[in-house]
Amino acid sequence: VFLYARRTNAAVARLHTRIVGLFSLIAILPTVLLAVVAAVTIDRGLSLGFTDRVRDVVLKSVEVADAYQENQCQSLAREIRILADDLTRARPNFDVNRAWFESFLTTRATALGLPVAEIMRGPTEVVARAKIDALKERRLPSAAAFEDAAKSTDPICLVPSEGRIFAALLRMPAYDGAVLLVQREVSQLAIEFPGVSRAAAAEYLTYDSLKRSIQISFASVFVLIALIALLSAVWFGLNFANRFVAPIRRLINAADQVASGNFYAQVPARKSDGDLAHLSESFNKMTQELSRQRATLIE
Repeated sequence: VFLYARRTNAAVARLHTRIVGLFSLIAILPTVLLAVVAAVTIDRGLSLGFTDRVRDVVLKSVEVADAYQENQCQSLAREIRILADDLTRARPNFDVNRAWFESFLTTRATALGLPVAEIMRGPTEVVARAKIDALKERRLPSAAAFEDAAKSTDPICLVPSEGRIFAALLRMPAYDGAVLLVQREVSQLAIEFPGVSRAAAAEYLTYDSLKRSIQISFASVFVLIALIALLSAVWFGLNFANRFVAPIRRLINAADQVASGNFYAQVPARKSDGDLAHLSESFNKMTQELSRQRATLIE
């Protein structure tokens, strides 16, 4: 109806347009304002979490966790070398007095703070062992780890994937290629934190790379909301304008007929039109009086 009235330049078409435009403006302005405020708020909120300082803290946490594990490995490597040197010097006593040797091994391991110190051939054969209270959750290295240690001249550090026991292995040439095993318990947090920090850093970098996409997604949502609000406003505006303008258009058309000489033109008066219904009744009475007077004049 609205488009037809615009094309034919029908009566009150401009009023029709103004009503629809007013409804659209009233609907779109708050939505646009809300979209702008939300976009700024989201941008500020994301910027606070993705500053250079926060990025440095997140990435440095990974370095700190790796440095802690590296420090534990270096500490074990240093202590296992000291113990290995002591045991190499005590090799003549190994065959002569095994009890003295194990007591010596226990004393040196205790002094170095190593709760586990053993000379082994593989994960099952123990050559000598320090008589110290063993760890509660002790786990022996795999056979492959012993084989790697037997081929290397440097200590091999074993970082646990489960539990919290760090271990080190070192080949002992003086004991026919046996391997010295030492173990130490550390905080559970020290074991878990590297994995947690890496996961957090990866997640942070992922969100950082998707920050622009997140902003665009939120902006798209608000644009869609604005579009829905605009279309709803246009629809309501058209319905309201049709109901409001229709009685006025009927009155204008009837008035044009009267102006052209048709004094019998009538306008349907509907109670739902409110004051316009009263105006229509008055118009009908006027045309009836005009037609009566015209008939009288003709007689």
